[in-house]
Amino acid sequence: MATQQEDPIVSLYRDSFPDFARMVRRMGGTLEQAKDGFHDALVIYLEKEKARKLQLHSSPKAYLLGNSKDLLAAHPE
Repeated sequence: MATQQEDPIVSLYRDSFPDFARMVRRMGGTLEQAKDGFHDALVIYLEKEKARKLQLHSSPKAYLLGNSKDLLAAHPE
């Protein structure tokens, strides 16, 4: 019986978002801020990947966490 593989984006989200949410909480932010920042970074990641303009110098998770943190710092609420 063949097992169904999880979508790579879902897997990346499940692996990355909890770490980012904890980081935001330690910085005094809210879960909503974490969701907004992470979702924005995920959209940027997917758009760049689709356009074949994604240049990773680390793991996809590290890229998302760094980009999410940058977006959150640029737009604190």
